[in-house]
Amino acid sequence: MLNKEQSMPLFTTQASFKNPIDTTSLDKDINSILTKTSEKVEEHIRIHSFRATIITNYLQETPIDRVKNMVGHKDIKTTALYKRSTVDKDCEKIRSVLKNLDKTMFKQKV
Repeated sequence: MLNKEQSMPLFTTQASFKNPIDTTSLDKDINSILTKTSEKVEEHIRIHSFRATIITNYLQETPIDRVKNMVGHKDIKTTALYKRSTVDKDCEKIRSVLKNLDKTMFKQKV
């Protein structure tokens, strides 16, 4: 990514302001930080988590074929994988409610 004048990289290394940051190194550094965070919050978080969250949110409001094009997937099946993750979260919420409902009903019978 270049600045407005298209003459210099927007994100550079500290060693040289003329060299763009290598995205592989940046991803590795960010994932290192996110690994430590993941341990504290007990959830798997990586750099791809941000993209996955955005795609999942888009799918709640936008037709899947439009999301596919927006995020650059070649195959709609790839985009559909993110749609499934929304359903899984909803199912988990439903399971939790049902489990708590079972506990409540059991207490009333006793």
